[in-house]
Amino acid sequence: MKKTLTLLMLVFYFLSFGQETKNERIYNFDYVLEYENAIEDSLGLSKAYVFVNSKDNSYNLTFSKIRDNGYMKFIHHNIANMNSTIENDLFFKAETITLDCNYSFEPANYFKKYSFKIEKDTIIHNDTLKYYSFNRYNKKRKNKTLSHHFIIQPDTEYILPFFFITDEYEKWKSSDYLPKGIFRRIYFQDKNNKIVEMDYRLLSIYKYKKQIILPKKSCAEE
Repeated sequence: MKKTLTLLMLVFYFLSFGQETKNERIYNFDYVLEYENAIEDSLGLSKAYVFVNSKDNSYNLTFSKIRDNGYMKFIHHNIANMNSTIENDLFFKAETITLDCNYSFEPANYFKKYSFKIEKDTIIHNDTLKYYSFNRYNKKRKNKTLSHHFIIQPDTEYILPFFFITDEYEKWKSSDYLPKGIFRRIYFQDKNNKIVEMDYRLLSIYKYKKQIILPKKSCAEE
């Protein structure tokens, strides 16, 4: 039997389920990518686990430990965006997590201008690595320009890259010239070339089964 965890913290056993029902969407993950954040954010998060489907990068799940509880962020691009806290032990014990309807919808085109750019190869620990960036203009940041940088881990073409921002995901789908593979390092840079907000560095990649069940309708739609 598979352990199923709801955000109400009720753990129970679940026998079987379909891939998509009339009222629910079911998301399967087959790999987890462990990252260390070199920049500690306001919540004190220093490590993140990004759960991905190696064949479908339209969604991803990120979990970060904060003492006994953790911070969970689920994204299905153009469909749902949800943040929540959850106990660390319960999160890792549960193979299936059932989310409630309290999620938001974030469509693409949030940024006025955006584009990918192939950068010159970079060297980390004697490895020559492919590298691209995403430059964006965010009207909510009062004309501040941020660029998002992606350095590729070699020999990971079998896993589609994940994106936290829907505009990046949408642009990636039509950018077949970009190098393939997941990210050895991801970071934001401001207009003064200072690394800000996030600096994720890959620690490990391993196979891991996890599943998310999400209502098709958000609470706002019911």
